[in-house]
Order: sequence, then C-alpha cells, then structure tokens
Amino acid sequence: MTVRLMRSGIITGFAALVAACASAGGRAETVGDSSRGAALLTSGAPALLPLSLAAGGRLRQIPSGPRIGFTGVFLDGKEEMSISDAVRKAHSLIRQVGNLGVTCKAGVSATGRSTAQNCTMLDMDVVYRFSTFRVVSDSAYVGGASSSVVGGQPEGHAICIVLAKQNSEWVAVRDWKVAHDFNCGR
Repeated sequence: MTVRLMRSGIITGFAALVAACASAGGRAETVGDSSRGAALLTSGAPALLPLSLAAGGRLRQIPSGPRIGFTGVFLDGKEEMSISDAVRKAHSLIRQVGNLGVTCKAGVSATGRSTAQNCTMLDMDVVYRFSTFRVVSDSAYVGGASSSVVGGQPEGHAICIVLAKQNSEWVAVRDWKVAHDFNCGR
C-alpha cells in the first residue's frame, strides 16, 4: 500500500504537525513581547528580506542532507514570493510547492500482517518554511517548520533560528526545535 503525504494533511501525526506549523503564518498584527520588547513583523516590513536571507543561510548548517527544499516565507496566510525566491537563490535551495513528496509503503509479513511503514521523501532530504519573525534591538528570531523522513518515518518540527546583528548585518547564530513556531523569540 502506498500513501502520499500532502500539506493538506492526510496522515494523522505528521500532517497535523505540518498543518499546525503552517497555520501560524496567519498573524497579521504587530505585537510586542512584554518580557523582551520583541516586535512581531508583518507583511511588508523592511527587515523581512535581510532576516530571511540570514536565516536561510542557517538551513545549510542544520544536519539534514544536501538536498534542501524551501516552501517559502509565509505571513498573513500568503507567501512573500519575492523574499522566498531571494532566499532560494542566495542559498541554492530547491523550490517546493504542493505535495511534500513523501511516499510511505507498508510492508506485509509472510503471515500477511502489515509491518512498519517505510517512507521516503522524493527529491529532497528536508523541506523548510519560515512563518514568524520577531525583532528586539540587535537580536531577531525566525520561526518556521521542517519536514523530513528519518529512519523511514515522516517527521515534522517547528524550528526557531536566532539571529544577531553584527556590523549592521544579520547573522544566524543558533537554531533549535520549539513546540510551535509562534513561540520563537517569546
């Protein structure tokens, strides 16, 4: 049996995580974080391009394999197309739209029972998306999601990339998994 995973969410665990990570991109307001004074950036903010480019550079440093896909930068439920294209071009990332290219095949034992799924991701080792941007003084936080197949099983994680301003340029200094991309920088 072959099952194709799509961003719309056909497989429960994985798809639910992907859907949850994707839905956070719909924040339209600019809010400040009371503990840090971090501003949540919205569509059209001038800092989005330099922050996205710096965070995109960090994707090559996260252990994942050489074939990295990038769905794009999404804010207010819409892709920031020119920024997404600039990140892909600057860091040689593969454009990924629609189906994530994950195929899972359940094996069948000699007794006819179903065995564990063996999943693969076509064309890529991992796919990333950016959807939350916070800035406070000389620090910034870019939240997003990653989707991959590890050990034959699909995985999705919310991620947070920390940026620091060095000589008026944004530089990615750290990344980690978070419970939800909207928590990045909070």
